[in-house]
Amino acid sequence: MHPRTATHRGSDLPGKARRRVLAVGGSLIVAAATIACAPADATLPVEPTVSSSSPPSSTSSPVPTSSASVAPSSSASKTATGTVAPKPSASTTATTTPGLSGWPNAANTGVKATDLRRVSGTQLVNATWLKDKGIPGAGTAANPYKIEKFLIDGMLHVNVGDSVHITVSQSRIYGGDHHAVWLENGTVTIQDSTIAPESGGLSGNGIFAYDRGTFVRNNIYGFNIHMIIQGQGPYLIQDNFLHDTYFRDGDHTDVINMNPNASNGVVRHNYIDGGRMDGGYTHNGIGIYNDATPGAGTAISKNWLIEGNYIRRSNHLIFAAASPPFVVKDNVLTEFKYAPFHNALSGTTDGGGNVDANGNPVPIRG
Repeated sequence: MHPRTATHRGSDLPGKARRRVLAVGGSLIVAAATIACAPADATLPVEPTVSSSSPPSSTSSPVPTSSASVAPSSSASKTATGTVAPKPSASTTATTTPGLSGWPNAANTGVKATDLRRVSGTQLVNATWLKDKGIPGAGTAANPYKIEKFLIDGMLHVNVGDSVHITVSQSRIYGGDHHAVWLENGTVTIQDSTIAPESGGLSGNGIFAYDRGTFVRNNIYGFNIHMIIQGQGPYLIQDNFLHDTYFRDGDHTDVINMNPNASNGVVRHNYIDGGRMDGGYTHNGIGIYNDATPGAGTAISKNWLIEGNYIRRSNHLIFAAASPPFVVKDNVLTEFKYAPFHNALSGTTDGGGNVDANGNPVPIRG
């Protein structure tokens, strides 16, 4: 199902309503929030702070040296109790695509810890869950709650106050019926984690994020949409290995999907491979849609910087439906069915340095 047809938002909801409705029909129906649009003169966003050392920005070289770092050692408190999961077997952790040397790949992204604490079923992360699981931290920017070294056999659903900071790291998340990670409320960083079904694929989303989020050095695969972004940000999507899209008949497939008015974010130095598990191509490597809310005026995505990524194997590598200001620069764009860009309308700035795998310039048009 196309994400635009899967989004239902009531125009009678006041302001930044928090009521969401999830329903299932055919494949997947997802929900969004009524969120006020950013002002027309909004500037490019200030990037969120990554809780571990941020990798440097990529360069305009066709194949720059990867800035993705090896996952740091765990430093979480040992006060939490629970079952330590056995080391996963190769059959549940192996990825179909190893990735490209010099870029985020299976070796330098995702969970590296093996002594994971296993929990099963949907994990609704709220104040009670954080207390019951003995999660260390204070929920502040300087000392976030640290959900570290978990194996979650189900969905991770975060619903805390917007000002509550949570970092998820060195964890393995299989996902539930619709999403692997659902960030409903809160200020959440997900880093150095592997998000994928235990086996096979899931007609659903790897990460479904309202409002804001920071996603760094994750290995995500096996979903029909790896990341779906639906809020006003800020967002940082950096150094992730996104690959092996699952496809079930009727699915809309994007690697990264921004819908309906996702704004204020940076997509930097990711390996974005739209090759499907069945051998086909996804619709878009990055799909930015401007879905108006019926009766509430035009909802338009704004303020995206897409730089230094390797994007390959999609019908269109970047779909950008009139999203000003919108800067695309220093990306490697290769292996597409139709064209590297689609709907690159006024407001999209060619920042230069976009090349194909052989280093030939790729101008923004379409």
